[in-house]
Amino acid sequence: MAFLAAAAPYLMAGATIVQGYGQLEQGKAARANAEGVAIQQERQGKAAQAEAQREALNERKKANYAASRALAVSAASGAGVADDAIADLKAEGDYRVLSALYAGETDAQLANFAAGSTRRTGVARQRGAYMSAASTILGGTSDFYDKYGDAPPSHYDGTSDRYAGIGDYNLTGSTRGYT
Repeated sequence: MAFLAAAAPYLMAGATIVQGYGQLEQGKAARANAEGVAIQQERQGKAAQAEAQREALNERKKANYAASRALAVSAASGAGVADDAIADLKAEGDYRVLSALYAGETDAQLANFAAGSTRRTGVARQRGAYMSAASTILGGTSDFYDKYGDAPPSHYDGTSDRYAGIGDYNLTGSTRGYT
């Protein structure tokens, strides 16, 4: 039992340090997790942009095909081709191409914004963990000082003029000042 009493300050200090270290590691893990999520969000944004570019190419092909078909049908019928009709078909195709590109760019921007927000959240969580660890270590240091610093032991009631541990006998063989 005396060994545990002697080891208590060291066990308390060790527990405080381990708890603080655990909080630091939680902060690192939170930031690493946030970074992983942010990378995935950026990839989703790039994928949305690439998909929109493919869609824009398909819209361009459709517009060119429609204009070519209109020209071929009007030529086969012997009627003249109205330039306005071809221009309208090409304008509609351009509109669809630009709309697809805009949608992809918007999706990419939203994904990149989410990635930035996720990264900032990870950094904030890591900073919070650092503050929590510092608080734990300082609180443990304060508790350690209160318990083992200049103050008399917590079981001391103040009736003796000297500090003594439990079982420390005075000259008469009795203990004084301990409850």
